[in-house]
Amino acid sequence: MFGEKDERNYSGHEAIFNVYDQLSNKLLNSKLGSPYPNSAGYVDVGYGDLPGVGWHDGIDISTQGKIVDVKVIVGGTVRQLSYSGYSGVGYAIEVKGDDGRFYHYLHLSSLKVLSGRIEANQPLGQVGDTSKFAISNHLHFQVNKSAKTDEAGNKSGVYDIHSKTDVYNSTYNPLKVFWELKREGRV
Repeated sequence: MFGEKDERNYSGHEAIFNVYDQLSNKLLNSKLGSPYPNSAGYVDVGYGDLPGVGWHDGIDISTQGKIVDVKVIVGGTVRQLSYSGYSGVGYAIEVKGDDGRFYHYLHLSSLKVLSGRIEANQPLGQVGDTSKFAISNHLHFQVNKSAKTDEAGNKSGVYDIHSKTDVYNSTYNPLKVFWELKREGRV
């Protein structure tokens, strides 16, 4: 059902756009009243042209220039927080999901949870204007197979973003994960 390319290559694939819209509405505060446009898909070759950026290891969901809440999709434990104003990432949070996957939420401008347990649908933070790489505010959402760093600080889950194979072997397609969670009745 899913190809591993930028969704702009999915012309005529309404089912895939529908999954994007459902995931967008689950992750973001739905006060905008219309589906959120998606600016870049999983393993987007277009990002390979930006120096130092490499392959896109998640999906980007535009908030149409607005500041909106981000809700956690699967309950779990907040493991890691980082902030980088220089690179335009803003706040980045890793949540170890109850399902064993590691969920990453990037380009947050503010946080509502700093550590500990977080439940599904609980607000995690807000998306704001943090990315110098984006035309407008957006959430970068990715799902990794392992933590970027373990409890001792070892970077066991860090992969080479310039290697498409490493990205595929270290991450999951967020749309596939969402679809599986929906089919299992978990979201």
